[in-house]
Amino acid sequence: IANITESKILTLTCDGVQTSMLDTLRVDVGDEIAKGDYTLAADPSSFSVTFVSDKQETSTKVKITAAPVKGFKSNITLSLVGVFVDGAPVATNAVGSFALGEVLAPAAFSTGVDFALTLPRKISAGKYVARVQGVGGGVIRTLDIPLTVTSITPIFKEI
Repeated sequence: IANITESKILTLTCDGVQTSMLDTLRVDVGDEIAKGDYTLAADPSSFSVTFVSDKQETSTKVKITAAPVKGFKSNITLSLVGVFVDGAPVATNAVGSFALGEVLAPAAFSTGVDFALTLPRKISAGKYVARVQGVGGGVIRTLDIPLTVTSITPIFKEI
């Protein structure tokens, strides 16, 4: 079935070992092919945030775009899944912000939507991944965007 490139109806026939009963099941694989597919991308391909004090900070922005495959034409709803380090979720209370809303309409696939993270100061300096999920037309895709977190401690000198 993995090599089917067009809509087809398949008939599967099961023959019992000790019975003469035959069962036929019709499977329409056309729906999955008709939906098409899409990929998500970020430009630039990574973003960063620098903490200067103990307050929350917002990251640099990335533009998230979608590339339709096989005629995909559904809206894609974007959301932040979370922030991860080495594949494990990090409890950061991160908030993802999508400029112009989280729904990416087909007319905006190539222009995309700006995305930024607001992070609490509790997160340590280091390398992370922000995972964004897209859901549209019954298709779910994820995009992992590298995130670099740095911390600067201001130095005060008495004059």
